[in-house]
Amino acid sequence: NNQNRNAVEKARMQLLQQLVAAKLNCAAFSCTPAAQTMITSADNAYATGTAAQILAAASQLDTYNNSGDASAIPSSLGPVGGATPATSQARANKVFWNAP
Repeated sequence: NNQNRNAVEKARMQLLQQLVAAKLNCAAFSCTPAAQTMITSADNAYATGTAAQILAAASQLDTYNNSGDASAIPSSLGPVGGATPATSQARANKVFWNAP
């Protein structure tokens, strides 16, 4: 629709990436009660927070998501490969994401 997203919408897009990663990390590797609390707080920030609160939650989750990079990915999750941003973008439902 050629309209720019407002600050909260932009922040939500950043937080959503970190939230999905954190929830997947917890599912694959388990997580502490503190991490679960952080995820719950981020869910709340996503729903009702200001842009600043949402970005703060995204930053916290980014730190969490990158804290275990030395851990091996379990073989039960399938083969490991590189990131595929072009493929991901091609599969993205852009109409959904561009609807305010």
